[in-house]
Amino acid sequence: MNARRTDVLILGGGVAGLATALACADLGRKVTLLEARKKLGGRAASWTDRTSGQELDHCQHVVMGCCTNFLDFAERVQIAREFSREERLHFLSPEGIRSDFAATPLVPAPLHLATSFLGLKYLSWSDRIAVARAVLDLARDGVRDDADNQSMGAWLRAKQQSPLAIERFWQVVLVSALGESLERSSLASARKVFVDGLLGHPRAGDVLIPKVPLRFLFDVRAPIELASKGVTFERGTTVRSIEGSSAGVERVIVERGQSGQLHAIDCSATNVVLAAPWHLAASLLCQPLQQLLPQVVEMASVPSSAISGVHLWFDQPITPLRHAVLVGRLSQWLFAPNFASVMPEPPPADEHYYQVVISASRSLVGRAREAVIEEVRADLAAVFPRSRAAKLLRWQLVSEQDAVFSVLPGLAAKRPTQLTRVPGLFLAGDWTRTEWPATLEGAVRSGYLAAEAIERSRGSVLSLLRPDLPKNWLARTLLHVRS
Repeated sequence: MNARRTDVLILGGGVAGLATALACADLGRKVTLLEARKKLGGRAASWTDRTSGQELDHCQHVVMGCCTNFLDFAERVQIAREFSREERLHFLSPEGIRSDFAATPLVPAPLHLATSFLGLKYLSWSDRIAVARAVLDLARDGVRDDADNQSMGAWLRAKQQSPLAIERFWQVVLVSALGESLERSSLASARKVFVDGLLGHPRAGDVLIPKVPLRFLFDVRAPIELASKGVTFERGTTVRSIEGSSAGVERVIVERGQSGQLHAIDCSATNVVLAAPWHLAASLLCQPLQQLLPQVVEMASVPSSAISGVHLWFDQPITPLRHAVLVGRLSQWLFAPNFASVMPEPPPADEHYYQVVISASRSLVGRAREAVIEEVRADLAAVFPRSRAAKLLRWQLVSEQDAVFSVLPGLAAKRPTQLTRVPGLFLAGDWTRTEWPATLEGAVRSGYLAAEAIERSRGSVLSLLRPDLPKNWLARTLLHVRS
């Protein structure tokens, strides 16, 4: 790479890095992106099942209708058509009773979900009333100065939410959205889910599910579009060190392939964007840069939260539903992905594939894998009668231990901005200050903000973030949204 012909050097090919590349390229910057692995997309990754030849996602990713910046990114890199928008979610009680959750047409936010909420058969009427009051309190309390320092679990107990309401409502919504338990999630992050993710707009809570494996989105189709905009990719290039001082970044030391030979990239006239995960970013900085960027170093100690995908192949269908939320069980979501349209060979006709997602799955560590599968099977048998007669042909348990960073109380103030104290060095990643938890939306926002910071360092004043979905007067009033 001739670094002097590169305006922006991006270190990391996850979604944050790709979003940075898009934003910079569309501003006319010459961009080069380095990625250690052969595949782009970071944690949004896929794998190939050797038995069937199917390409499957490590763990199902979804996007909500409130994710305005990710949806903008998807449109601009030509992958938006690869998502199906689901306006109705199916919640299954521990007894298998189904309650559908959808916005009521023509009813304004935040009342658009009231009918569905009141129809949750697995909550008592007293719990439904108590939860509704607490949701409004959450909108108010979540904007207080100390909201990020209080755990959601402690707040719910203070609001006298019953154990059943916590298990069957609050956990169901928040653990999946935040990837963390209620005790380890801040009040402010929980408010984000409800105010922006569910209640602020009738379409905010829609769920968009990929119709193709994540690799096709982020390692094939998005890079093709980015390359057409002039972005250069160097896969299999591992960053070993970023060297510099308070005067700026001097060079980036990389290893290409597995040669063991190190190469220095001169960055004295290049903007460098560090887009590595939170637990790795600091390790790539030389000692002087670590001393200049203590927040990056501190983020390395933020705990990870695991997410597990349980991949199951049955000899017959167990449900006609394409997705379902399981309430009060180890198994949290069930998906029935169908990627046949992009597979070289159709999947075996006598196999029916499903994926169960378990967020905040640290409790699985140390458990026998067979015991986990047995509990998942029992969960499915309890709510899907057809699964009782189905034969489980095979299974895979895939756990990503560093799936997301924990949205711990007090974390917001520790998250660094995309603009650093080091001239020419910028940050991108869902762990940077985006006001969002660890999500695809947060990753894209960080990339746009990094590109924005680069332009502002050159004297340009512009905003690259796409606005949130608009909130009407009633929503702004009831949800205590600041203008």
